[in-house]
Amino acid sequence: MRMSVFSPRLMEAITWFLARWSRTYLMPEEIGDINSNSIHDHDSKFRQLHSRRALGRFLGEHNQGKVVLDIIVRISVTTLVAYPGEKDLQELACTQLLHALVRQKNVYVHLVSLDSWRELANAFANEKSLFLLNSANQRSLAQTLVLSANGMKNLEASNQ
Repeated sequence: MRMSVFSPRLMEAITWFLARWSRTYLMPEEIGDINSNSIHDHDSKFRQLHSRRALGRFLGEHNQGKVVLDIIVRISVTTLVAYPGEKDLQELACTQLLHALVRQKNVYVHLVSLDSWRELANAFANEKSLFLLNSANQRSLAQTLVLSANGMKNLEASNQ
């Protein structure tokens, strides 16, 4: 049903959006020097800072951030498994979306506790459909999974 409702191009747009959104709001970089000469730059940075704080408060309340992470991971798994011949879509999921989730410790610590992330790791190790990814996407996915292992609390769990 998903493939009849969501075309590969629509999934590419969704994946691209989620990758950009994740980098901006789940893992915001520092705003930079507030002492800018331009009033417009200062106002823009001020609005951006407040919108990030508001979203951060929302994601922090009642573990909403974990729910959002879980949804993003499940969408990523769907793009990798349900669209086997779509190399551009798979590349977006592997190199941009999933890689964006392991950029900062405060995110990947929560990421490794998700069932969907464990399912992705298990699928990478055991599912034949992910063996069909091209070598660059397999390397990117492997790198992402290894980077996420930094969020595990003990060495034994990260080795698995």
